[in-house]
Amino acid sequence: MKLAAVAVVAATAAVAQNIPSIAWGFASSAYQVEGAWNVDGKGPSVWDHWFLNNHSLVASKGAGNPIAAGDVFKTAGHYDRMKEDVALMASFKSSMYRFSVAWSRIFPQCNGQVNQKGIDFYSRLIDELLNAGIQPVLTMYHWDTPQACEDQYGSLLNRDMFIRDFTSYADVLYANFGSRVKYWLTFNEPAAYCGRGFGPVSDAYIWPPGKNGRESDKYNCIATTSIAHGAVVQLARSKYPQYEMKFSMPLIIAYYIPVAPADVEQANINTLSQGDWLWGSLASADGDYPAYLKTVKTGDMDGSLLPAFTAAEKATMKGTLDYVALNYYSAQYFNGVSGQSAPTLTIKADQVPWQSAYPGGIRGITQLMARSYGPLLASSVGGLAPVMVSECGYGSISEAFGPISQSVNDVDRQAFFEGITAGLQLAVVEDKTPVFGFLAWSLLDNLEWLTFDQTWGLVHVDQQGGTLERTVKQSANKLAAFFAGSKSPIALAQPGSKPANSTVSSSAPAATASGAAVTTANPTATGSPSKSSSSIATGYSVAVALFSAFALMLV
Repeated sequence: MKLAAVAVVAATAAVAQNIPSIAWGFASSAYQVEGAWNVDGKGPSVWDHWFLNNHSLVASKGAGNPIAAGDVFKTAGHYDRMKEDVALMASFKSSMYRFSVAWSRIFPQCNGQVNQKGIDFYSRLIDELLNAGIQPVLTMYHWDTPQACEDQYGSLLNRDMFIRDFTSYADVLYANFGSRVKYWLTFNEPAAYCGRGFGPVSDAYIWPPGKNGRESDKYNCIATTSIAHGAVVQLARSKYPQYEMKFSMPLIIAYYIPVAPADVEQANINTLSQGDWLWGSLASADGDYPAYLKTVKTGDMDGSLLPAFTAAEKATMKGTLDYVALNYYSAQYFNGVSGQSAPTLTIKADQVPWQSAYPGGIRGITQLMARSYGPLLASSVGGLAPVMVSECGYGSISEAFGPISQSVNDVDRQAFFEGITAGLQLAVVEDKTPVFGFLAWSLLDNLEWLTFDQTWGLVHVDQQGGTLERTVKQSANKLAAFFAGSKSPIALAQPGSKPANSTVSSSAPAATASGAAVTTANPTATGSPSKSSSSIATGYSVAVALFSAFALMLV
């Protein structure tokens, strides 16, 4: 019997059980749910600017236009309904919520003067969550760059200026929220945003700021996010060690399922390489890419095009990953070595076209990530890295324009999460994979960047009628029922904590691409050193050996 078939059968058998110790909940991003794009002092993001300037998807509203199903400037109206949305999560007894901060709500002009009303909104949100027993997970950047950063210096393509301003922005977030937020995510899926916003792309898939530039622009943009991640983590460790904040960068990883034992090693390379070109430099002891990546060409990545880092940039990045943040949506079978016949994953007619959903893969991919990065992270226990499933969901293309009854009785999404929770139970309880958090994407039906016709929410939002009324879907109830016996292993902070004394402005000394302002910190003093005796190559070798053994036991 093949590995994948065994995993599916085992996962199905485990569905009735739960996970005793795990935090669970939902995820969102500011631009996709908040609305209120110009309220209370907020400045425009690149997405606001994109739609305000009569992008064709907005200018030609009409039948068949995916944007016509909602209002891009209201999205899900979360800014005005925040307390209602937190109450919904509390009704499910969820224990974790990932949200992102809109940079332009904090710094409307990219830098300079802080908007206190923006600080106040997120402070209220964090306190609402804590009072409801929900652990806040804060994403610092989820693709909504302030338009002012783009106007002033080209945003992510101007490395020094961008890192300077992003570090100042981070300083404000730490000073105000660091005592209440333990888990932080820096940049969501940089490869997707840098590829569609800065690299060469067809008009149908272009995102703001719409550079449609060279392939090198995409890779330079991604490298900038890696260095900026290192800079803000070093800042947190040196300036706010008392908060003991933990950091990761959430990446979307497709799982390659080996068909036979001969396929395991290459399948693992195909899976791991999607994360290693970002996580690799952040987790390693030397701050550089894993050596094997230079020869890898798979999917959207060409290792030969990776830009080189300076010694100072490597010093800024190394050892700045505290846990693995995995966004899991898709999988595919791999039989490129064995040549054996591979099963075909069923793609449902209702499913979004880019998602190849395979719930059973959650078991293998979480174990592979824990084993691969275990030798590299100081936070690892027993050689296994802690893993947060920072996004996991099922997208539908028929719910947006159908009757509400179809959306609420979301049969395919229910089946997806039944498979996910079964596989997760096996991973955590049977395999002892240290998954400490699981976040479903997403809490609400929202703006899927350029479209409303792809719905991911476990709560329906009335976009067609314009009321934005919330209606709980059956998938939310089933997910809540599965996790009913689970307890979060993470202690909650006290709400209403006072901000740290910190005078911050964008003209204050901040990290640049040279890393000069942050590399003087001593990571060891904060309890988050890199493991000097390890390397990404070591971690990869251990992962292949251990996971190959695991695969052989199941074949």
